[in-house]
Amino acid sequence: MMNMSQTDTQKKAVDLPYSTDQPAVGLVATPDNTDWLAAEIIHVRRQGHQAIVTGTAACDWRVYANALDAICVERPYGAADEGPVDRLVSTAREQGYPGLLVHDEPSRRIDLDRSVDRLHESEGYAVEARSSSPVPDTATVIAGIPAYDEADTIGDVVRDVSTHVDEVVVVDDGSTDRTAEVAGGTGATVVEHDRNRGYGAALQTLFEQAHWAAVDALVVLDADSQHDPADIPNLLEAQRAEGAELVVGSRFVDDGTTNAPVYRRLGLSVVNVLTNVSCGALRPASWVRDTQSGFRAYSATAIESLAQAEDIDDGMSSSTDILAHASEREYTVTEVGTDVDYDVEDANSEHPLAHGFDLVRNIYQTAEERRPLHVLGLPGAATCFGGLWGGSILVERYLTTGTVPLELVFIAVLLTIGGFLACISAVVFYSVGRYLE
Repeated sequence: MMNMSQTDTQKKAVDLPYSTDQPAVGLVATPDNTDWLAAEIIHVRRQGHQAIVTGTAACDWRVYANALDAICVERPYGAADEGPVDRLVSTAREQGYPGLLVHDEPSRRIDLDRSVDRLHESEGYAVEARSSSPVPDTATVIAGIPAYDEADTIGDVVRDVSTHVDEVVVVDDGSTDRTAEVAGGTGATVVEHDRNRGYGAALQTLFEQAHWAAVDALVVLDADSQHDPADIPNLLEAQRAEGAELVVGSRFVDDGTTNAPVYRRLGLSVVNVLTNVSCGALRPASWVRDTQSGFRAYSATAIESLAQAEDIDDGMSSSTDILAHASEREYTVTEVGTDVDYDVEDANSEHPLAHGFDLVRNIYQTAEERRPLHVLGLPGAATCFGGLWGGSILVERYLTTGTVPLELVFIAVLLTIGGFLACISAVVFYSVGRYLE
């Protein structure tokens, strides 16, 4: 049931005039975005545009659309469906609107001015609308800083970084201290998560913000002063010179240095090897030497792709997932030497063993999903062959001596069956992956 304030707001929205000389705005309703839908219809109407809404029968979008005087487009009964966007385009043409802005970002408000400009520039009839972003339109290079309870260091980091980029964006990932306040007070644009969602989720927000702002490059670095902002120009220069979609600030190439403890270096060496192999880089010459570096520069192409990616983990394993994402798309990845200082307070909030276990587990899952023939097929075939070979020896021994240890028979059978099942699983995963491509 609607309360009085909602009803009053809707009545005001209905009374607002709109012009058929302006492009219409097409909205696609789903069962999960009805609140956003109502707010966007009101926003669109207040700016003098007509909203055209379509959706599925599984939600009550018609209640909101009708109450707010939007045009409702039903799915044709018993006819081949064109798809929601095609239905919106057809209706806008029939109603005589000069164009259509298709808005399907349920977490963002449409930026009508920029969307209309995009429509005019495209010279087409319908375009994907631009969403609002707190990042200024004039920014071409932004620095993104994921932050969680970093009030003690974030101010100095923002001040040092801001001299090298056009804008600094801090994603406050549900901090319980004054991180957002301090960052905003030093001139950064702050985007706040309502709860702690993880490092990967903060990166995803940065990719989305950079994509919406249409920047040329995004430089990501940590909030705890581990990275040297003076190296930002080096990453950007390497990106421009080599046309790389991803530039990694590396501790292990050229003049890169780190004072990381020995056990961390050993752990990173293992993770680096596993990550590169899981991404299909079998030759050491083609490896990324610092796969876990949080100091990276992304091109506009990589930003757009990662902003829409659904296979990036919310946690610390996102660094590995991003490299796998880049490998699948054959992006150019290069490294630039940089200094990483571990002599800072709370350099890593997660225990090294727990972090390492999570990384290895994620690497295996990534390889299993993306390269099942290598991860499951080859070991499975070797195991099955070993079981059969061992079984043949046992059969020969039985024919010769008339006895054979039962435990060895059990092991041979287990290896044969296990290897065979691994091979079958590899073929199934590979076939499903090819089908879904």
